[in-house]
Amino acid sequence: MRPKVPLPNDANLPADVREVLTTLLPVNVFRMMAHVPASFRPLMDLAMSILFGSHFDTRKREIAVLRTPPVTRSVYEWTQHVAVGATTGLHHDYRRAA
Repeated sequence: MRPKVPLPNDANLPADVREVLTTLLPVNVFRMMAHVPASFRPLMDLAMSILFGSHFDTRKREIAVLRTPPVTRSVYEWTQHVAVGATTGLHHDYRRAA
């Protein structure tokens, strides 16, 4: 699926944002956040603290995340988090593993 808002090119991004992007998985959501360089680092800090700095059970987190895409019809979010959920032991239909 092509994004409706074009992703920023490296040439249009500040050096510090480009540097952070090289350390992340190449998923569009990170690059899309780079559209607003002043908010990029704080958004990434928040995302990383939720994903890696929290004591919340990763499987339960993914079940919670996967409850949103069917309601919001977010194919992108569903696709990304089904893959993440699989690493936590969830089936492609996460409700069977809940």
